[in-house]
Amino acid sequence: MKKFVFILIILVIPLAQSGEEWHTYESDHFIFYYDEEYLSYEEIETIALTQEDLFYRISDILAIQYTGKITYYLYGNRMDYGGIPGAYAVGSEIHFLCIFCVDFCKEGLHDAHEMTHALSDIIGYQHGLLAEGLAVYIEDYIMKGVNLHGVVKILHTEGRLTSLEDLWEDYWCDILYNYDIAGSFTQFLIEEYGMEKYKQLYSHTLFQDAFPTIYGKSFSEISDEWLYTVEQAEVTENEIDIVRYRDGIREGLSIYFELDFGSPRYGTYPARAEEGICLFRAEYPDDHEGAFSHLDQFNEGMVAWKEAIETFEDALIEEGTEVRLELFRKSNDLYRIAGDEEMITLSGEYVSALESVVEIRAYLQEGDLTRAEEEFERVTPILQELGEKEELNVIAQDFQILKEQNIQELETIAAVLFLFSCAMIAGIVIRKIRQ
Repeated sequence: MKKFVFILIILVIPLAQSGEEWHTYESDHFIFYYDEEYLSYEEIETIALTQEDLFYRISDILAIQYTGKITYYLYGNRMDYGGIPGAYAVGSEIHFLCIFCVDFCKEGLHDAHEMTHALSDIIGYQHGLLAEGLAVYIEDYIMKGVNLHGVVKILHTEGRLTSLEDLWEDYWCDILYNYDIAGSFTQFLIEEYGMEKYKQLYSHTLFQDAFPTIYGKSFSEISDEWLYTVEQAEVTENEIDIVRYRDGIREGLSIYFELDFGSPRYGTYPARAEEGICLFRAEYPDDHEGAFSHLDQFNEGMVAWKEAIETFEDALIEEGTEVRLELFRKSNDLYRIAGDEEMITLSGEYVSALESVVEIRAYLQEGDLTRAEEEFERVTPILQELGEKEELNVIAQDFQILKEQNIQELETIAAVLFLFSCAMIAGIVIRKIRQ
């Protein structure tokens, strides 16, 4: 292993893309941005050592000389990260959400996948099938020993293997197995024809047209060779469980994609849903069968999360107060199933505020202006903070109507009293005249 000397620079640099106060740690090949309230100096040192080790291993595998520096932004919370997925790379810049089930950063990071994306950028630009295939090949197959061919063989045997052509056209057309298929295909190309030819393919802009030039065979012929290799692969219980797991999270994962893997406007983080996956991972080594039951929690939570977001959005545009109240109550219940704590709080605030609105109207109907005004004074700042100007306007109109009714009633009573007084005076005058 090549030795390296760390150059340490600790700075405070506020960056636009995050609310965090970033510090930096610089090593031979990396610049790490991190929040020192989340990661200690010793922990960032360990991360740097781990990534430097991986840097040399991956560079050797790719047979490249990378002279630049890779920048890591290490996020300790989802709010600053701003999305659901765990990591992404753009050129030599990597954004990594450290926390999912375990704290990857506090455990040393060990990120080979995104680093492969960053390092391979000097070979050429690729997306989907080749880019993810190379990252999966290095991290899952080389580093972790996953039997990618075995997983693909199960799909092929069961007649549900997505074609390479389809994945090239739309890599996300198979959200469950696209990474396994891409990794398996890359493994075949590199092991059968070598890394140099694969790098030539990677640097090529025309995917299928490049095969005859680079490999002396058509893309179709290469695909057939890959499938033949897959058919010879051994399938163990581990691969069967991988497929079972992928199938087990199908419904919930589909919802992630429907939401574009970002943070929906009215959804923050479905903690209870994802807890199902974390429980599966924690229990699987000791209780294979029992662990799979936790995937139901993930799917149920994700279904509830999607419905909660839709219901909350409906409640915002609904006009009737009592209908809105019921919709917010429903969304609150659904957010609880999903475990979205921030939206549980927000939807709960809407429920409480609209309950007050209903209560004010009940007081007004009873003619209890004093209690109505007291409750209105209490809830007005809350409604203003929630942006409920329309509800405030409607209540103000209700108050005005009641006051006008009260004035009319007072005027009627005054008129009656006036007539009564006139009648009394007239009676007295008549009696005096008669006397």
